[in-house]
Amino acid sequence: MTEQTNVLNNGVKLVSEALVSPGTSLLLDGNIASGVTHMAGGVLSKVLLGPVWGSVAIVGLALNSYSKSTTGSGLFGQYKRAPVLQAPQEPAKESQPA
Repeated sequence: MTEQTNVLNNGVKLVSEALVSPGTSLLLDGNIASGVTHMAGGVLSKVLLGPVWGSVAIVGLALNSYSKSTTGSGLFGQYKRAPVLQAPQEPAKESQPA
């Protein structure tokens, strides 16, 4: 797949997440079970949490779905695989005989 095609596909996925429903990008990839789960989560969050918190949950579900569709892991998976930076260690000093 060329770079332009990849960018176009990701753009369509992002627009579908925003305008249609969370999980649409996963459905476009053929991941039916995960896509339907994200859609059901969006509907349930709106019903159970109300208009304000339900909308916040829907945005979170859409971001997670898009992330999973484009990178293969969800939002929390992005943090798990991020490298942990460690401070550089000084080389061991060799002791000289007295």
